[in-house]
Amino acid sequence: MRNFLEIKILKEKDIEINCKYLISRISKLLSLEEFNLWILEISKILQFDKGKTIFFIKKKIFETYSFSKNSFSKKLKLYYLPTYFIYLNFILIKKLLSPKPKFICSYDLIIDNISSNFELSSYQDILKYISSKKILVRTTNKNVNSKKFNTVNFKHSYIRLREYLKIIRFSIFTIFLSLRFKINLLYLLVKLLDDYLFFRSFFNFYKSKNIIMHQHYLSNNIKNHFFKKNGGKKSCLIQKNINTRNTNGYFYDADLVFGFSKNTRINKNETFSRINNFQDIGSFFLNRNLNKIKKNKKINFDILYLGGNDLGPSGYYDTYNNYKADYLSQLDWLKKFSLENKNLKIAFKHHSNNEFNFEKEYLRDSGVIFLNQKLNSYEIAYNSKMIVSWASTMIVEISSLNKFCYFLNPKGRNKQFLKDIINSSDLSIRNYKSLVEKYKFAKKNKFFKKNNNKYCKIDRKYFYNIVKNLA
Repeated sequence: MRNFLEIKILKEKDIEINCKYLISRISKLLSLEEFNLWILEISKILQFDKGKTIFFIKKKIFETYSFSKNSFSKKLKLYYLPTYFIYLNFILIKKLLSPKPKFICSYDLIIDNISSNFELSSYQDILKYISSKKILVRTTNKNVNSKKFNTVNFKHSYIRLREYLKIIRFSIFTIFLSLRFKINLLYLLVKLLDDYLFFRSFFNFYKSKNIIMHQHYLSNNIKNHFFKKNGGKKSCLIQKNINTRNTNGYFYDADLVFGFSKNTRINKNETFSRINNFQDIGSFFLNRNLNKIKKNKKINFDILYLGGNDLGPSGYYDTYNNYKADYLSQLDWLKKFSLENKNLKIAFKHHSNNEFNFEKEYLRDSGVIFLNQKLNSYEIAYNSKMIVSWASTMIVEISSLNKFCYFLNPKGRNKQFLKDIINSSDLSIRNYKSLVEKYKFAKKNKFFKKNNNKYCKIDRKYFYNIVKNLA
């Protein structure tokens, strides 16, 4: 176990098996006497529950692993130890000199982690049910502003002198333990202190009955601890996309998750998560776009392929031996279908923030049309005969509108993205012949006669359903 960072994952194994194996090794590391003492000591210094410290540290170690590179982040390497020692002392002194909170504001709801005005505008319908005066928006971008919402770009956090002295002494012990186990534990200590001190300060300033965030994969158990400690009732997450079996798909923490449907829920047990309850009310972004979806004869594509960020070979999601072959295989289906049906309009639509051109280069001579990334994907999908993708959440979303939507899933091996979808085979195309047959059926039928709300509910009272489930 003293060579923990040298762990190598067998990429020929299932990604889910590898995730569980890595988590088991992390758990074993943390259960060693020296590590147990390290966790116990920092928990005492911070007066923080030991179990919550273990949960946080497990998640942070797990997130540093890259299955595509088969290695941990360099930040855990020993040669970063001096850098993080200097950085730790710098941030502690800075926080020691910061003033402590002198006033308190109370709200009914905090909308958390908003990075743009566009994201904030997506919540405007909630104002029909809660007064703007009772809502606070915590932004991560100082340029986010709104006449409708109270916003705060909070940067302040403090530390007490007694805590400072204890942490400095503890950092020396951390260095010795790092050398013993050949892991830069100061990196984990900095991560723990950053979140602990920030959220302690934030919730000393701002109290609320409820807190909600639509990036479910950024849930934080330290944030929820201080939210509850300062009178909070419900910490809520909105499920933004289908859950991924990779390092960004485990260790969620929430009292309540608003999900798509029972069939597309995050599996809380298999992802080692603390989720107390689910409310299946549909898709946040689909419901926000329902009023924009209308028939448009100028679009009218025969097949629309929905892309994703960094899905190509050697990217973040290239985690198992067959990934590259399977990903290229389904692109080859699209290329072949386009070349065999030159009279058809086949389009490829990337996310608006996509920066990778792998697919465009790969399909260069295929006849597939690449659309402007800024266009509304929901409107384009609604006006297409058939929608396909390797892993886009919009497959389950648009299927609820009874459109022909499928994951291109060669040999049914894409468990990394489809594992948490019950009966995902109903939405999967496993070979080229099936793609041809599915299109022929879609061409003859305007809508899928079978109702697919089982994957994603449609409800125009989406924000009403959120509010009625708050404390």
